[in-house]
Amino acid sequence: MNPFQNFRAVLIVTLLAFATGCSWFNFGRNDNSNTQVRESLEVPPDLARPAGTDLSAATDARKPVTASSIPAGTAPGSAPATAPAESRVRLERDGAQRWLVVQGDPKRVWSEVRDYYLRNKIKLTTDNVDTGIIETEWMTRPVKADSAVGKFFSWFRSTGMRDRYRVRVEAGRQPGTSEVFVSHQALEEVIASGGGVQVVHTEWQPAASDPLMEAEMLSTLMTQLGLDKKQAESQLLASTSERVQLVKEGLLLTEQDLDSAWRRVGQALDRAAVRTEDRDRTAGIFYVHYSPRGGSEKGNVLTDWLMTDRATDGKKEGPQESYQVALSSTARGTVIGIRDVAGKPDTGKAAKELLELLYLQLR
Repeated sequence: MNPFQNFRAVLIVTLLAFATGCSWFNFGRNDNSNTQVRESLEVPPDLARPAGTDLSAATDARKPVTASSIPAGTAPGSAPATAPAESRVRLERDGAQRWLVVQGDPKRVWSEVRDYYLRNKIKLTTDNVDTGIIETEWMTRPVKADSAVGKFFSWFRSTGMRDRYRVRVEAGRQPGTSEVFVSHQALEEVIASGGGVQVVHTEWQPAASDPLMEAEMLSTLMTQLGLDKKQAESQLLASTSERVQLVKEGLLLTEQDLDSAWRRVGQALDRAAVRTEDRDRTAGIFYVHYSPRGGSEKGNVLTDWLMTDRATDGKKEGPQESYQVALSSTARGTVIGIRDVAGKPDTGKAAKELLELLYLQLR
């Protein structure tokens, strides 16, 4: 047998083997295979077929959806029946107290509020659904810094303050609503003994609550309960603007007489730890001493920061100065102004700081 015949024989054997292999691996299988498609399961006579389980009735995704194809009583793209976010939660205010009114059962609202703290890894010391109380553990207040350098050094500094929140959820006055109250508590680290070359011992003492922090937490919970951030801030701003406003003369307590404003300003000065030396209710004047805070304008910033006492939160206290916090009645309400010892309007740096402190306490 010549080489050409040998090659032809090998080629024939290879083609036969390939054809046989196709049948082994089911190549070229047609629709006449033994595989059968099972029919849909039959529903026993005593049971009703659940609606919507028939795949043949599914809407073809390639076909446009028309109003006639939507079952009666169903709004296009509608979700389960719930109140819109705008109407579900709103901020209420009565004097210095703010709270939320939420559509929903108190236990459900309590669970939503609790989920916020758990999701943000805030530890709770109390979470009782029966009483509607949620209380966080004490948290170290972070140092606020705007610049990148300030944020870096904030890791090595402390404000010397701790905060915790207590939330109470209870049934609302209107049926089907819940009311959410938030209170803030604070601790301040103060020097108990020592100083100079001696070992300094500090202790934590109760500090004044911050109404502004309470308002910020209420705004955060509003977003948790359905409002977007802008809506929550808008409601918070509206509640603030009704209480105190910044005006050219100082602060304006809207629609408040002199007697009511006098009590509120006195309490605000106490909360801000501003020392009151004397007061003249007839003239509407508080005589106070205030220590302006702020670092030195000259010198090495890093050295000033390292040598600063932690108890002052990184800020040096200047000499105490005397001021008059003067109240005057107008048609719009009561105006609060800062004056110097001579009774003239003061617009200096320290006077502005004092005005800002009052604004934070009166909001």
